[in-house]
Amino acid sequence: MLFLFTAGVVHAQENAARYLDTYVKKYVGLKDYSADVLIHYDITALKAPDRRAKVYYKSPDKVKFAAKGIFFFPKQGGYFNPAQFNTDNFEIKIIDHVIWNDRKAVRLQLLPKDITKSNQRFILTIDMGWHLIQAFETVTSEGRKIKAIIVYEKFGEFDLPTHIELQLEDPPAESGETKELIPFGQHTKQISGKVFITYANYKVNTGLKDEFFAEPNPELSQ
Repeated sequence: MLFLFTAGVVHAQENAARYLDTYVKKYVGLKDYSADVLIHYDITALKAPDRRAKVYYKSPDKVKFAAKGIFFFPKQGGYFNPAQFNTDNFEIKIIDHVIWNDRKAVRLQLLPKDITKSNQRFILTIDMGWHLIQAFETVTSEGRKIKAIIVYEKFGEFDLPTHIELQLEDPPAESGETKELIPFGQHTKQISGKVFITYANYKVNTGLKDEFFAEPNPELSQ
Protein backbone atom coordinates (compact mmCIF):
# COMPACT_ATOMS: atom_id res chain seq x y z
CA MET A 1 0.00 0.00 0.00
CA LEU A 2 1.61 3.26 -1.13
CA PHE A 3 1.11 6.22 1.18
CA LEU A 4 3.17 9.30 0.34
CA PHE A 5 2.92 12.88 1.49
CA THR A 6 2.66 15.45 -1.26
CA ALA A 7 4.47 18.75 -1.23
CA GLY A 8 2.55 21.97 -0.69
CA VAL A 9 0.72 23.90 1.97
CA VAL A 10 -2.90 23.35 3.00
CA HIS A 11 -4.54 26.77 2.97
CA ALA A 12 -6.51 27.70 6.07
CA GLN A 13 -9.44 28.95 4.00
CA GLU A 14 -10.01 25.58 2.33
CA ASN A 15 -13.34 24.09 3.36
CA ALA A 16 -12.48 20.80 5.02
CA ALA A 17 -16.11 19.82 5.61
CA ARG A 18 -16.90 19.67 1.91
CA TYR A 19 -14.80 16.54 1.44
CA LEU A 20 -16.73 14.65 4.10
CA ASP A 21 -20.07 16.12 3.06
CA THR A 22 -19.60 14.87 -0.52
CA TYR A 23 -18.90 11.40 0.83
CA VAL A 24 -21.99 11.41 3.09
CA LYS A 25 -24.26 12.66 0.29
CA LYS A 26 -22.98 9.84 -1.94
CA TYR A 27 -24.85 7.40 0.33
CA VAL A 28 -28.03 9.34 1.10
CA GLY A 29 -29.99 6.79 -0.92
CA LEU A 30 -28.53 3.80 0.96
CA LYS A 31 -31.34 2.91 3.36
CA ASP A 32 -30.29 -0.65 4.24
CA TYR A 33 -28.22 -3.59 3.09
CA SER A 34 -27.38 -7.18 3.94
CA ALA A 35 -24.26 -9.11 2.96
CA ASP A 36 -22.38 -12.35 3.58
CA VAL A 37 -19.10 -11.88 5.41
CA LEU A 38 -16.02 -14.05 5.87
CA ILE A 39 -13.77 -13.12 8.81
CA HIS A 40 -10.13 -14.18 9.07
CA TYR A 41 -8.23 -13.54 12.31
CA ASP A 42 -4.51 -12.90 12.55
CA ILE A 43 -4.39 -12.32 16.31
CA THR A 44 -2.01 -14.15 18.61
CA ALA A 45 -4.29 -13.99 21.65
CA LEU A 46 -7.34 -15.15 19.70
CA LYS A 47 -6.99 -18.64 18.27
CA ALA A 48 -10.10 -18.79 16.12
CA PRO A 49 -10.86 -20.32 12.71
CA ASP A 50 -12.28 -18.31 9.86
CA ARG A 51 -15.92 -17.54 10.47
CA ARG A 52 -18.85 -16.91 8.16
CA ALA A 53 -21.69 -14.62 9.10
CA LYS A 54 -24.35 -12.36 7.66
CA VAL A 55 -24.61 -8.68 8.45
CA TYR A 56 -27.75 -6.53 8.25
CA TYR A 57 -27.57 -2.74 8.36
CA LYS A 58 -30.18 -0.01 8.36
CA SER A 59 -29.35 3.70 8.27
CA PRO A 60 -28.41 5.50 10.36
CA ASP A 61 -27.14 3.14 13.07
CA LYS A 62 -28.90 -0.22 13.24
CA VAL A 63 -26.84 -3.39 12.73
CA LYS A 64 -27.50 -7.09 13.27
CA PHE A 65 -25.49 -10.27 12.69
CA ALA A 66 -26.36 -13.89 12.02
CA ALA A 67 -23.70 -16.49 12.81
CA LYS A 68 -23.26 -19.98 14.22
CA GLY A 69 -21.79 -20.23 17.70
CA ILE A 70 -19.60 -17.57 19.32
CA PHE A 71 -18.92 -14.78 16.86
CA PHE A 72 -15.96 -12.46 17.40
CA PHE A 73 -16.41 -9.22 15.49
CA PRO A 74 -14.86 -5.75 15.99
CA LYS A 75 -17.49 -3.23 17.01
CA GLN A 76 -15.68 -0.33 15.35
CA GLY A 77 -14.83 -0.50 11.65
CA GLY A 78 -15.98 -4.03 11.00
CA TYR A 79 -19.16 -3.08 9.16
CA PHE A 80 -19.88 -0.28 6.71
CA ASN A 81 -21.85 2.67 8.11
CA PRO A 82 -21.46 5.89 6.08
CA ALA A 83 -24.03 7.69 8.27
CA GLN A 84 -21.68 7.66 11.26
CA PHE A 85 -19.66 10.51 9.72
CA ASN A 86 -22.41 13.11 9.61
CA THR A 87 -20.68 16.48 9.18
CA ASP A 88 -23.02 18.11 11.73
CA ASN A 89 -21.47 16.00 14.49
CA PHE A 90 -17.80 16.90 13.99
CA GLU A 91 -15.31 19.70 13.85
CA ILE A 92 -13.34 18.90 10.70
CA LYS A 93 -9.76 19.89 9.92
CA ILE A 94 -7.50 19.11 7.00
CA ILE A 95 -4.28 17.40 8.08
CA ASP A 96 -2.64 17.17 4.66
CA HIS A 97 -3.02 16.08 1.06
CA VAL A 98 -1.54 12.71 0.14
CA ILE A 99 -1.20 10.19 -2.66
CA TRP A 100 -3.06 6.95 -1.92
CA ASN A 101 -2.73 4.13 -4.46
CA ASP A 102 -1.53 6.63 -7.08
CA ARG A 103 -4.59 8.83 -6.55
CA LYS A 104 -5.07 12.21 -4.89
CA ALA A 105 -6.51 12.01 -1.40
CA VAL A 106 -7.01 14.23 1.62
CA ARG A 107 -6.59 13.35 5.28
CA LEU A 108 -9.13 14.84 7.67
CA GLN A 109 -9.22 15.00 11.44
CA LEU A 110 -12.70 14.67 12.95
CA LEU A 111 -13.31 15.94 16.48
CA PRO A 112 -16.74 15.36 18.05
CA LYS A 113 -18.68 18.51 18.81
CA ASP A 114 -20.57 16.98 21.74
CA ILE A 115 -18.11 15.04 23.89
CA THR A 116 -20.91 14.07 26.29
CA LYS A 117 -22.18 11.74 23.56
CA SER A 118 -18.79 10.62 22.22
CA ASN A 119 -15.17 11.65 22.63
CA GLN A 120 -13.96 9.42 19.80
CA ARG A 121 -11.76 11.12 17.23
CA PHE A 122 -11.11 9.93 13.69
CA ILE A 123 -8.54 10.46 10.97
CA LEU A 124 -10.02 9.73 7.53
CA THR A 125 -8.24 9.33 4.19
CA ILE A 126 -10.71 10.29 1.45
CA ASP A 127 -10.16 9.79 -2.28
CA MET A 128 -10.79 13.22 -3.80
CA GLY A 129 -12.05 11.88 -7.13
CA TRP A 130 -14.09 8.86 -6.05
CA HIS A 131 -15.25 10.49 -2.76
CA LEU A 132 -14.60 7.31 -0.79
CA ILE A 133 -13.05 6.73 2.62
CA GLN A 134 -10.06 4.57 1.75
CA ALA A 135 -8.70 4.37 5.30
CA PHE A 136 -9.40 5.59 8.81
CA GLU A 137 -7.76 5.63 12.21
CA THR A 138 -9.37 5.97 15.61
CA VAL A 139 -8.97 5.20 19.30
CA THR A 140 -11.98 3.69 21.08
CA SER A 141 -13.20 4.72 24.53
CA GLU A 142 -11.42 1.61 25.87
CA GLY A 143 -8.13 2.84 24.43
CA ARG A 144 -7.91 0.40 21.52
CA LYS A 145 -6.20 1.83 18.44
CA ILE A 146 -7.88 0.83 15.17
CA LYS A 147 -6.63 1.36 11.65
CA ALA A 148 -8.74 0.28 8.68
CA ILE A 149 -8.09 -0.04 4.96
CA ILE A 150 -11.17 -0.43 2.74
CA VAL A 151 -11.52 -1.79 -0.81
CA TYR A 152 -14.75 -1.16 -2.73
CA GLU A 153 -16.72 -2.47 -5.69
CA LYS A 154 -19.85 -1.15 -7.37
CA PHE A 155 -23.14 -2.78 -6.36
CA GLY A 156 -25.98 -1.14 -8.24
CA GLU A 157 -25.57 2.60 -7.71
CA PHE A 158 -23.38 2.31 -4.59
CA ASP A 159 -19.69 1.68 -3.96
CA LEU A 160 -19.66 -0.86 -1.11
CA PRO A 161 -16.77 -2.61 0.67
CA THR A 162 -15.60 -5.98 -0.55
CA HIS A 163 -12.63 -6.12 1.81
CA ILE A 164 -11.83 -4.41 5.10
CA GLU A 165 -8.47 -4.90 6.80
CA LEU A 166 -8.46 -3.91 10.46
CA GLN A 167 -5.34 -3.47 12.55
CA LEU A 168 -6.11 -3.58 16.28
CA GLU A 169 -3.78 -2.50 19.05
CA ASP A 170 -4.82 -2.61 22.68
CA PRO A 171 -3.12 -0.57 25.39
CA PRO A 172 -1.35 -2.57 28.12
CA ALA A 173 -4.06 -4.25 30.19
CA GLU A 174 -4.35 -3.90 33.94
CA SER A 175 -4.21 -7.10 35.94
CA GLY A 176 -7.42 -9.06 35.38
CA GLU A 177 -8.77 -6.55 32.85
CA THR A 178 -10.57 -7.70 29.69
CA LYS A 179 -11.40 -5.86 26.47
CA GLU A 180 -14.72 -6.07 24.66
CA LEU A 181 -14.37 -7.19 21.05
CA ILE A 182 -17.84 -8.21 19.95
CA PRO A 183 -21.33 -6.70 20.29
CA PHE A 184 -22.90 -9.70 22.01
CA GLY A 185 -21.50 -9.35 25.52
CA GLN A 186 -18.63 -11.80 25.04
CA HIS A 187 -15.15 -10.85 26.28
CA THR A 188 -11.61 -11.91 25.57
CA LYS A 189 -8.08 -11.01 26.63
CA GLN A 190 -6.02 -8.14 25.32
CA ILE A 191 -6.38 -8.01 21.53
CA SER A 192 -3.71 -6.87 19.10
CA GLY A 193 -3.33 -8.02 15.53
CA LYS A 194 -5.31 -7.95 12.30
CA VAL A 195 -8.79 -8.93 11.20
CA PHE A 196 -9.61 -9.38 7.52
CA ILE A 197 -13.28 -9.12 6.53
CA THR A 198 -14.56 -10.03 3.07
CA TYR A 199 -18.05 -8.99 1.92
CA ALA A 200 -20.13 -10.65 -0.82
CA ASN A 201 -23.72 -11.14 -2.05
CA TYR A 202 -25.01 -7.68 -1.17
CA LYS A 203 -28.73 -6.99 -1.14
CA VAL A 204 -29.44 -3.26 -1.04
CA ASN A 205 -32.57 -1.31 -0.04
CA THR A 206 -34.80 -4.33 0.54
CA GLY A 207 -36.87 -2.50 3.16
CA LEU A 208 -35.51 -3.96 6.41
CA LYS A 209 -37.88 -3.08 9.26
CA ASP A 210 -36.94 -1.61 12.64
CA GLU A 211 -38.68 -4.55 14.30
CA PHE A 212 -36.19 -6.95 12.70
CA PHE A 213 -33.32 -5.27 14.54
CA ALA A 214 -35.15 -5.47 17.88
CA GLU A 215 -35.31 -9.27 17.66
CA PRO A 216 -32.53 -11.56 18.97
CA ASN A 217 -29.66 -12.18 16.57
CA PRO A 218 -30.61 -15.13 14.36
CA GLU A 219 -28.39 -18.18 13.94
CA LEU A 220 -26.83 -18.50 10.52
CA SER A 221 -28.41 -21.29 8.45
CA GLN A 222 -26.03 -23.53 6.53
